[in-house]
Amino acid sequence: EQFKDPMAYLASIRAEAEEHGVIKVVPPKQWVCPFTIKDRGDNFYFQTCVQAVNKLKNRHGPSADFVAKLRGFHRKNGSSVTLPSDAPVIDGRLIDLYALHKA
Repeated sequence: EQFKDPMAYLASIRAEAEEHGVIKVVPPKQWVCPFTIKDRGDNFYFQTCVQAVNKLKNRHGPSADFVAKLRGFHRKNGSSVTLPSDAPVIDGRLIDLYALHKA
């Protein structure tokens, strides 16, 4: 009965769910989803994106601090080594200098 309108059911439990941050809703066994992706063919897929957390703006973690100190070291010692403003890339993959240093 409660799950006849799934969106109305979710709205009715929203206040309780917000207290916990996440909930798991298990529909009744007899409930049938009104649509499925398989109805549109088995070749359905969607492109996912990889979000490089270390590239988020205003985020300073150990990697950003390490690179800043490394730049300062080279600048202070008059080294001709210049680090790119962005993380170095090899074969299309970003190189985390801090992780490389720790390895």
